[in-house]
Amino acid sequence: MTSTLSYSSTHHSKSIDTLKTLTGTSHDDVFIPASSNSSTTATTNRIQSYLQQIIQALPNERHEYRQRLALAIKDAKEQHVTDFLKIIKYLNGTYHLEEIASLENMTRLQI
Repeated sequence: MTSTLSYSSTHHSKSIDTLKTLTGTSHDDVFIPASSNSSTTATTNRIQSYLQQIIQALPNERHEYRQRLALAIKDAKEQHVTDFLKIIKYLNGTYHLEEIASLENMTRLQI
């Protein structure tokens, strides 16, 4: 009978061997530090930019909430983010869709 610990260790070892075989790299080569990746820098800059816009749109929200929101929208199209941040103050359950559209001069499709 195999214990969970030995199965886990064996399974992990097999996964690493499979990874080495498939990619032709070692385990250490697979996990590249974020500082060496230029797309990570661009993503970080985008998140910081969105975070500043979110702070302006939602000044009374907690910092953690605003950070999570910035992370959630980091891959969205720029126009969608702009429209979203324009209407986010109305997304508290007290406004109807038509009212938001009227207040922000947007179409239902944009919302």
